[in-house]
Amino acid sequence: MAKIRVHRKAFMRDGTMVGPSDYLTEDKGEKNHTPKSRQWSPEIKHGALKGWSKDLPSEKRHEILSGLVRSEGYKDTVSKLTWLRNISNDRETISKAKEDLPLPLGPSNAKNWPAGIVRSRFSRIVSP
Repeated sequence: MAKIRVHRKAFMRDGTMVGPSDYLTEDKGEKNHTPKSRQWSPEIKHGALKGWSKDLPSEKRHEILSGLVRSEGYKDTVSKLTWLRNISNDRETISKAKEDLPLPLGPSNAKNWPAGIVRSRFSRIVSP
């Protein structure tokens, strides 16, 4: 197997400064293969956003996402849109996905959202 170079930055451990280090070690991974349990990206099928496209006007994109929230739930829809935003290499797709979050039909109206929980729009710090 190939050797890889590891660069470790300096850090504090129990109040003691540990210096930086640089060393070679064996590459423990299999070539061109990461086991499913170690993959960071879930498998989301093509077309999972049911017609959402960066080329559509914002009203149409919001209509599609609202339908997805009603049918699949708020959390799943947000996960899919966030996944698209994170793996895309196209700047326009990333910016359109960012524009569409938070979703127009929020969690208070979503399927499988616990009753009595309302999305708060205001935050206030109260001092004692």
